[in-house]
Amino acid sequence: MRPSKKNSISEAKMFHATVRLDQALRYWEDRCFIHRIMVMVKNLSPSNVPQPLFGALLNASQFRDELLHVYDGSASIDISRYELPAYLAEGLLARLPGAIHAWTRHSRRVYDLDPTLQAMLEQTPINNVRWNEVPWPFRAFAVTLGRPISVGMREYDTCIFSKSRYGSNRQSLLNFILLKSALGQYAPLTLRERNNWLACFKQRKFKKFKRLHAEYFDRVDPLDDCIGTFIALRDNNGPAVVQSPASLIESGIAREDVEKAAVLLPMWENVFRVVVGLCLYLRSGQPSTRHPQLWLPNPSTPDPSAITNTAQVCRVTCSFTFDPAAVPPMVHVTGAPHEKCAHWREGHWRRKWFGHDEDGFPRRTWIRPTLVRADRLGQGMIPTGSTKITV
Repeated sequence: MRPSKKNSISEAKMFHATVRLDQALRYWEDRCFIHRIMVMVKNLSPSNVPQPLFGALLNASQFRDELLHVYDGSASIDISRYELPAYLAEGLLARLPGAIHAWTRHSRRVYDLDPTLQAMLEQTPINNVRWNEVPWPFRAFAVTLGRPISVGMREYDTCIFSKSRYGSNRQSLLNFILLKSALGQYAPLTLRERNNWLACFKQRKFKKFKRLHAEYFDRVDPLDDCIGTFIALRDNNGPAVVQSPASLIESGIAREDVEKAAVLLPMWENVFRVVVGLCLYLRSGQPSTRHPQLWLPNPSTPDPSAITNTAQVCRVTCSFTFDPAAVPPMVHVTGAPHEKCAHWREGHWRRKWFGHDEDGFPRRTWIRPTLVRADRLGQGMIPTGSTKITV
């Protein structure tokens, strides 16, 4: 079926929707290479306890080739070969290989989200939705946000979702990874730069090695030495909400880590509203009236080793339009007339009291957020605030 003009995507837009995934992988490869050289240099000193090279420090260069040959139904990659040592296994660098592997094996799909639809989903709470009721379209997929979600000076524009098993009881986990917009500024190490690092090690040119080390980390400092952030939650019948700091402490997370995570809880609430809301939006209504999922192949890049060459992109648009003329120009309150600025009134996902859909998930209807005073918006503007209403 030929995509409509509204849902069609230009090659440039499709490339933008998938490029962040490959940029994140290249950043991970470079960091593993740098850490490997640093460990090798430290091992030369007789005063240091030798540190073994294993996991990602030894095998990172093979990960991309394995990803290019994995597919759903094939033998799974032994992800333990790409784990970082305990002294480096912090933050997203330790989680990224598992997420990229799941995305490559189970779907290679990217949802490109329209900014207007994203704004509406952000204003639709999911408190009455349970994690095991979410109709995830794939075991792993990515979502490109129409407008970045910000925390302070950091902006995140891509989310990778995946389901995994953890522990001896094989407990199901829901993993959400956010990639920073600043990854677009990262320049990967060239082959010549990598050869310079190796030459410095082989020739014992430690002064030059220190200079290369300083130059590289000057380059990644603007990225806050971090490509993004992540959160993992139990896949159970609990509500699809962000855990409170108190519940995180009860689950065994160190208090200092919880204090850092607490700053990001409002951001994660927005992320869950968008990703979970997107899944519900794609399944709301009857099959004949749902948003079409038109998957278009991602245009191949000049780099044959890019993991996104075989990706498929679906543009998800807002099927509702706003008529400013239908909005009353003034709201009367006690006393003099008072004009309100444009804002959202929150919506909700109403669960129907009868029946399930064709896959056994509860049927839900989207009670959409209301755009108040749309006539006060400029061309292309989207309000960010909201006013909660009782439902």
